Amino acid sequence: MQKEEQVSFLAEKIRQADAVLIGGGSGLSSAAGYNHYHWLPYMEECLQDFKEWYGLKSPFDGFYYCYSSPEQQWAYYARYIQSMWDAPTGQPYYDLRDIVAEKEVFVLTTNIDMQFERIFQKERICDYQGNSGYVQCSQPCHDQIYSNVKMIRRMNENIRELRVTSELLPRCNE
Repeated sequence: MQKEEQVSFLAEKIRQADAVLIGGGSGLSSAAGYNHYHWLPYMEECLQDFKEWYGLKSPFDGFYYCYSSPEQQWAYYARYIQSMWDAPTGQPYYDLRDIVAEKEVFVLTTNIDMQFERIFQKERICDYQGNSGYVQCSQPCHDQIYSNVKMIRRMNENIRELRVTSELLPRCNE
């Protein structure tokens, strides 16, 4: 089947459907310019100093790097997460929204970059591998999650020499 035929076939199936289940993965983020496995311009610009200092091979490589301290580790996390908060919504997400505009939609996604939440209703999204916009206690004292936007912005305002101060490290609210 040629590309035009595939598009027509898909458009007809969507037209016939009562509802649409969207499965979103890294390909959609990559198409939007936010490839977390390779350096593309946006992520490289946001994380350039960490890339150079630590020799990171990709943005995700920073999550596996063995930092010398939690202050270094959280400086990277904070910069990475802020890049997700600040990233412009990718055109493929708008296109997808327009394609299914007249349908009931539910999204299952492995993407942690918060792009779907900008386009579709939060209650219609299951980001079952997590979401960069939240933190959770690492101890078994409770199972709550918390928006991290204020904490992340504060950490980024206070990154010095690729570190945050100990006082800014996340702590359980309980």
